[in-house]
Amino acid sequence: MRFSGLPGAILLVLTLAACAEQRPGPPPACEPAKQYRDPQTALSGGDYAGNIATLLYGEWDRFGRQTWRYPAGDAKGRELRSGLRETERPEWVQAYWRSVSRTVPVEQIPVQPWSAVFVSWVMIQAGVPTVAFCGHPAHSAYLETIWKRQQRDAGAPFALRHYLEAVPRPGDLICAARRPSDRAPVSEISIGHFRRPDGNFLASHCDVVVRVDPARGQLEAIGGNVADSVTMSVFDIDESGRLVAPTDRDGARPWFAVVENRYARERR
Repeated sequence: MRFSGLPGAILLVLTLAACAEQRPGPPPACEPAKQYRDPQTALSGGDYAGNIATLLYGEWDRFGRQTWRYPAGDAKGRELRSGLRETERPEWVQAYWRSVSRTVPVEQIPVQPWSAVFVSWVMIQAGVPTVAFCGHPAHSAYLETIWKRQQRDAGAPFALRHYLEAVPRPGDLICAARRPSDRAPVSEISIGHFRRPDGNFLASHCDVVVRVDPARGQLEAIGGNVADSVTMSVFDIDESGRLVAPTDRDGARPWFAVVENRYARERR
């Protein structure tokens, strides 16, 4: 492309400006207008913790109660019980996507990660206010929103804690870094650091704790898109009740955070 003289220079500036305007910026963490609460499955009342538990167990049951055991040193885990897969009930997964105003064709269900929209669907259908939890297709996005609010409000309904400093309870989220792809390194997400230099969100995964068994040194958590289903995962906890770190960064779950759910903690 060649320009000559002042008019050409002006045209070049305008062209570059137009290109800059077309370049998408970093995605927003929270878009309240895109939170969709389906009246067919939404639960009423202000018992958000109870609603969350009801929805989690309900979806796990609907998918056939798939269960996996993830010892801290086992990168792959093992299946204890098989359930329905996403390709067998794609319409259910599509409903999770609709909770954040996204439409995903059936053929895209197996290749579009949906664990974050599952958690978002649960929170939205439970009636949790958007100012407390703002659903998004990326776990890192709603974590960023939670983190920013707890900086302003010490009494925020959700609060991120380092996994070595928090004892998970039912209703809490337990979050780990993950690989963005099969060949990519483990994401460097950490508390307060949720985005790559280009502004896009770092890869992560969160499940919701439903039961803690100190006697057995285990906790149970339900999440979406785990082994292609809504799955209950069984993880190790230590004598103090904290999550046990994997033996290396490529372990079953490279933990980085526990999200305290104060709705649940106040309920007990």
